[in-house]
Amino acid sequence: MTGGPLPMPAPILRKARTFSRILFEEITYTWRAESLRPDFFVLGGQKCGTTALAHFLTKHPDVVGVKDKEAHFFHRDEVYARGQAWYARQFSARAAYRSGVRLFDATPCYMYHPGTAERIRKYCPEARLLVMLRNPVPRAWSAYVMVRHVRKNYREHVMRKILLNANPEQRDPMVRFYFRETFPSFAQAIDEEIESLRNGDPKQLETSFVRRGLFARQLEEYFKVFPRERIKIIEDKELRNHREKVMGEVGEFLGLRPIAWNATELEDKNVRTYDERPDPEVVARLYDFFRPHNEQLFDLLGRRYDWEPKEKLRAERGNW
Repeated sequence: MTGGPLPMPAPILRKARTFSRILFEEITYTWRAESLRPDFFVLGGQKCGTTALAHFLTKHPDVVGVKDKEAHFFHRDEVYARGQAWYARQFSARAAYRSGVRLFDATPCYMYHPGTAERIRKYCPEARLLVMLRNPVPRAWSAYVMVRHVRKNYREHVMRKILLNANPEQRDPMVRFYFRETFPSFAQAIDEEIESLRNGDPKQLETSFVRRGLFARQLEEYFKVFPRERIKIIEDKELRNHREKVMGEVGEFLGLRPIAWNATELEDKNVRTYDERPDPEVVARLYDFFRPHNEQLFDLLGRRYDWEPKEKLRAERGNW
């Protein structure tokens, strides 16, 4: 009868593997945290295609994103105060040992919250920025429908997970909005926000169906602290209609080694089709409101987008 080492029981083996993984991660996050800083960021308006772009980027073999896509680090004072030790843990520890890996953080609202651009520059002065934009009128409707759906089905999750560490100027208005006795109509929500903007309260950030579409104001802050050649602007329709071409341009902009972007892998993410349509009169008011702000954006970028209303509202993957 031959002897030999007895096989390790499966439960003990699993515990040993778990312990080894935890030890590996702790060593990495303690001693290699500096190597886990993003090389680039995905910014943009809410409901502007940032989720799709972040998903497409992960198809490149050298690209690794934040574990949960959005780190929410730079725009939340309480989280930012935790420093690099906390931020490094939002990335896979294994990325610290991969040669040529490019890390990115896709938190769209970094573009929206004041003071974030300077914090990013201090942490990652050589970072490149990808910015997703969308016609602010259908963006506002898409955001409204999303918030209404979340309020009905996931309100407690939002309060517990998303707004827990938010700054008071973001958290408090959103809590009030989510817990209103009666959820406002699209017209009421838009009119209330436009009235607030006209009253000139600079600290009012939420609700933000309208404010998040004032892209020129948001981009100006980034243009002050980052060279323009390190900021690439992408309209959502460009990405949606010319995916392989746009991803090739993105790869070149980021300095990634060239790959053949596979169209079958560039599938839509976070897209919802709405049977309901907004009141055309409210839509017309929004177009009138945004027109001068869009002109500021076009002047800032030196290019125009086709963001004027069409004769009829038409559904195209949730867009008009």
